[in-house]
Amino acid sequence: MNYFPLHLIFLFSFISFSQNHQGITYNHSPNGEMVYDTYDTFLNDEYGGLNFSFEGETGLFEKGHYKLKGEKFSKPALIRLQSEDKIRVKNEVYGDLIKIDIEEFEYYTTQVDSFFVSSNIRLIDRELTKPIVLQYLGETDKADYAMYYRFKNGAVAQKKILHTNKAEGKLWKELDINIKDPKKIFALLGFHNKLNTFYDKQERSIEDFLNTLKAEEYRRHYENKTKILYDKLWREIKKPAKATYFGQVTKIVDEIYSVQITDTKGERLFDVNYSSLQPLKKHGELIAYKGDAIKMVRTYDHGDILTSKRYMDNEIIFEFAYLKFETGEDKPQKFSRKAVSIGPNTINTYGDNVVEMEHLGNSLAYTISKKDILATEKKTLNGSIYLYSNYTEPLDLTSFEYLLRIFLNDERSFTDTMVSNDFEDSMVLEIITDAKGKALGYKILSSSNASLNTLIASFGDSFLSEKGRNRMRFKDIKLENKTDRATFILPINFEHKQFYKTFSRPNHDYWNWNWMWQQQMMWQQQQMMNQQIMNSVPKF
Repeated sequence: MNYFPLHLIFLFSFISFSQNHQGITYNHSPNGEMVYDTYDTFLNDEYGGLNFSFEGETGLFEKGHYKLKGEKFSKPALIRLQSEDKIRVKNEVYGDLIKIDIEEFEYYTTQVDSFFVSSNIRLIDRELTKPIVLQYLGETDKADYAMYYRFKNGAVAQKKILHTNKAEGKLWKELDINIKDPKKIFALLGFHNKLNTFYDKQERSIEDFLNTLKAEEYRRHYENKTKILYDKLWREIKKPAKATYFGQVTKIVDEIYSVQITDTKGERLFDVNYSSLQPLKKHGELIAYKGDAIKMVRTYDHGDILTSKRYMDNEIIFEFAYLKFETGEDKPQKFSRKAVSIGPNTINTYGDNVVEMEHLGNSLAYTISKKDILATEKKTLNGSIYLYSNYTEPLDLTSFEYLLRIFLNDERSFTDTMVSNDFEDSMVLEIITDAKGKALGYKILSSSNASLNTLIASFGDSFLSEKGRNRMRFKDIKLENKTDRATFILPINFEHKQFYKTFSRPNHDYWNWNWMWQQQMMWQQQQMMNQQIMNSVPKF
């Protein structure tokens, strides 16, 4: 049985403005969320869809670029951090394994993270003099930060935060986050507030410090009036040319960071508040806009969703309260969406109801029991179409994901070109089934990646079409009448495998990295006139 995790709860919103798509007039997601008009990827992780990474095609390798010492340009390749002092590289075209001595590496980047090689590292208990790979994390006004990973049996066994004082420039020292006097840590920061009350804890974690470092980054955005840059999958990046969305920190009050998100045209999309930045936790109101109108308002309590209101023509057409309930001693908590109102109808009774609503030319009937929406029915001349709305039991997508992965692994056109082509995208499928959940058809409602669309269409023709050779069955869908059908939308994020998703989203372009490096060198020469400082960390 699948339980309903809070992080899969999604809001009703709109598709990325940059994507070619059809409007979604009305439907439900795999976890029963209602979607209107169009769909957006901003809160995809809460929506009950799939995050599909390509590790099946690349094994333990990631798509990226690497640069060797003395070379002018970085090279595309598949890259694997095998241990703290061993990197493996595969040629991007033929997949040949290339062995390169770690001392020859200057840095490498993946789709998300940056890594560089250093041979001057001082841990609390020992000093390392051989070349070691470090993951670049970020910076403050006074220091740069990196992560050191110690491997054991091919897996990460230990993590340590390192820093280098910008006045010293070369030596990377372990940061003792559990130091008795936290003033030594504060001395490296330009800013701290109530978010940093974790320093009063008896035991502090690396995650605590990463949250503080992220707060420092947002503080710099706020004071300098600079933008947070997001790509099409809402990952924070550094290069403006790759940005699809922009965030502006509008205020910082106590522990709450308020961010306004816009598109490349400056149109406001979201106002959101965060009480934690690593990991991100929404708090208070989240407002979604369509033009100048508010289309949705949600409220959160430190990451837990409380209420959701969906507007159309300045009227609330749906309103929910999100409630936890226990399912037994040995079972985790589940979540229920209690209907407060549907269109003009306010749900006042705890008995059984059928509430009807006209929406976009459709007459929809909602079956409600104790304020839980059990089903949404749209009548047609050939029977009813049920929009999947079982909130307490999300669809089991295990078989779907397994078949999709096997299919892509078998596609030579995919595996041979995956490194050179960019298959990353957010896609929304609409799937139709019969009364027993067997697939009858599908549509690709949104996607801008033509190559990926071709592959998914081939998969859909085989597994999601009535004429497919091996049609899938979604066993959670069970309707009483044989002539009835069910439909739901399925959002999928396709992305390349990542070593660790961090808040540091480096630019992958050599020229921008080289420019930043030159600027840093010029500044250091002017300030210090010290040749040793030329070995400071690159900013990628």
